[in-house]
Amino acid sequence: MLGKVNQLPSKIDRKDVMVTISIRMEGDLLDAIRARSEGTGIPYQTLMKRIIREHLQEPGSHPEVSAHNITELSQRLDRVVMEVVHLKRALAAKGTRPTKRGDGRKRA
Repeated sequence: MLGKVNQLPSKIDRKDVMVTISIRMEGDLLDAIRARSEGTGIPYQTLMKRIIREHLQEPGSHPEVSAHNITELSQRLDRVVMEVVHLKRALAAKGTRPTKRGDGRKRA
């Protein structure tokens, strides 16, 4: 058995390895994929893989998440939170309170 293990390549490309998965999806989605599969003559699972791969390769279909993006979004969120706090304090100083509609009502 050890002889066979030593014959395996040292690095296997994930693209070359088929992995069995189980997926839950809506019936109408599966029906649509199978209908398209029958129309093209491509087996439905192969068609699903092609659709997923093509979608992932489209520019802009999956924005990259980077430390820079996260830092920028965090800073923007901090600014928005500070603005909300500032507005609440200003409304409280005027004796009004924010409502769900965003307008202020005089406190009774």
